[in-house]
Amino acid sequence: MGSIAGKTLRLYTVLPVLNREALEDFVVPGYPNYVIKKGMAVVIPAGPMHRDEKLYPEPNRFNPDNFEPEKVKNRESVEWLPFGDGPRNCIGKRFGEMQARIGLAMLIQQFKFSVCDKTTIPIKYDKKTFIVASEGGIYLKVERV
Repeated sequence: MGSIAGKTLRLYTVLPVLNREALEDFVVPGYPNYVIKKGMAVVIPAGPMHRDEKLYPEPNRFNPDNFEPEKVKNRESVEWLPFGDGPRNCIGKRFGEMQARIGLAMLIQQFKFSVCDKTTIPIKYDKKTFIVASEGGIYLKVERV
């Protein structure tokens, strides 16, 4: 998730725990005497994991650098779970993405967007912010089709 909202969800996880049910017996790696039996309820502490200093240095600080591609690649996907993971992940995530796509499709269907003279071309990126943004903004001319 590349958005600021997604990165913010590490600190402010909507569902701090995820509830699952074991589909089969699972021996906990490194602990052969501990077995999660098929059908057993499992609680995954997503919120505490998101604030674990072993996973995120300075865990109580908002730091978008935690989501640089190299750091994400070196981290297990289950160490960031604001939407859950796998086939039972949050349906709201997909709904939000779909809603944004439909909104964009409706706008493109009814309007023509073009860059107006106030936008600097080529774009100069603002180096004072941690998100991708232009120095002077991007201004669009919107015309009904």
